[in-house]
Amino acid sequence: MEPTLPTEPPPRYDAQQTWSETSALPVGPEPPIEDPQYQGNAIAAVVTTAKRILFDPKNFFSSLHEERSATSAVIWALTIMCLSQLLALLVGLVIFQLFPQPDYSEMFRELFEQFNIDADIDSLMPLIDPSSPGFFLARVITIPVTTIMSFFVSVLIYYLAAYIWKSFKPRFSTFIRVYAFAQTPIIFGWVPYLNIIFVVWSMVLFGMGLVYCGKSTPGRAVGTVLTPLVFCCACACAAMVVAIAIGGIAASG
Repeated sequence: MEPTLPTEPPPRYDAQQTWSETSALPVGPEPPIEDPQYQGNAIAAVVTTAKRILFDPKNFFSSLHEERSATSAVIWALTIMCLSQLLALLVGLVIFQLFPQPDYSEMFRELFEQFNIDADIDSLMPLIDPSSPGFFLARVITIPVTTIMSFFVSVLIYYLAAYIWKSFKPRFSTFIRVYAFAQTPIIFGWVPYLNIIFVVWSMVLFGMGLVYCGKSTPGRAVGTVLTPLVFCCACACAAMVVAIAIGGIAASG
């Protein structure tokens, strides 16, 4: 019998079993919040994951394993988005209390009259006036629902854009994870006048996730990220034109 060379020890994860042929092989340690063998505590896992997403996105997205469930990533994104909106509400409430604000009741009354809306504006003001505690409580109650809806609608829209641009080859659950982890900068979205910076940062991270995890080209990734934005802006402009036209017709009539 001929001697045989000793076989190499098996890797920590078998790439042939955990990744499809169209996926990029994971490089480096995977995110602690997804790693079942991570030895640290939950706080350390969250901090380490956030630091890697924000400051080392290339290696972070390259290290995602396709067989992992999207549950942790979805919870991560929804928590960040809810916390950001709650902090923004608190900051807005403080600003409204410290600085004089315009009379919103007159503005809404004129708006209701312009569109012939028959409603008691005084009874609705506590819910629609951004400076009122009622508005704050109403938003706190609705934030989880609106956040969940907006997250999954956004995922579907961007996945459709990725399908059109052919910018993501792994499975759908991995796409959800890439999009979810890319929302990490939104945690700072409550900062007044600077929130647009963190939105752009999130978009950049999403594009990097498409490239380093989804095996996309930079051009296709940019197209995937910008196409829904351009479409939404076009719809908003069209809606504004229609609203102005309806308002003009109502005023002339």
